[in-house]
Amino acid sequence: MKKWSVSGENVLLQANHINLFNKVEAKNDLTLAANESINLPSKLDLKTKNSISIIAKGIDLYGRKLSSNNISIISPNDINLYWSKFSGHNLNLISKEGNIRTYTNTQGDSASRINELYATDDLTISAGKNIYIENTKFAKGQNVSFIANKNITVETNDNIFKNNPLQHNVRDLLLESGGQLDTYNSVSMTSGNDIILKRCKI
Repeated sequence: MKKWSVSGENVLLQANHINLFNKVEAKNDLTLAANESINLPSKLDLKTKNSISIIAKGIDLYGRKLSSNNISIISPNDINLYWSKFSGHNLNLISKEGNIRTYTNTQGDSASRINELYATDDLTISAGKNIYIENTKFAKGQNVSFIANKNITVETNDNIFKNNPLQHNVRDLLLESGGQLDTYNSVSMTSGNDIILKRCKI
């Protein structure tokens, strides 16, 4: 059976549920908009020239690689990132009424087990509840802005690797550059409750 694919200058997929199992290519803009859920298989990476927008009721991204000038992940509820890598000029993570959280994969010995949020211009993370960023690498960009109605937590936690000798290289990478918010212009954090920084460099 021949596999199908979607390609074009600009691609818009809009539905209640979006399940992608094959290749999707957009030269300029790619938009995935779902009233409910979006399912991206583990080996499907997305790359465009201008923008990638993912909009859904709740968003869970596992091991995803997204590359574009502008990346926007938008949900009214929770956004969960599991050892994913986003790279571009501007990166926006927006949860209108939920939490935004990054998770670490404690299996294996690859540096890809942590999250990487690389925005060379502006990184904006805004949550209606809490922001919890754990074991995440950042690029040196122009501006970083975190906004949460409740708590903001940014931490490097290497304790989860101490009992796994296979992951010493991941632990060393975290100690070297994890949780480092280094910008050319400004870092801004606005919280309705607490701001908690653990082994985070600003």
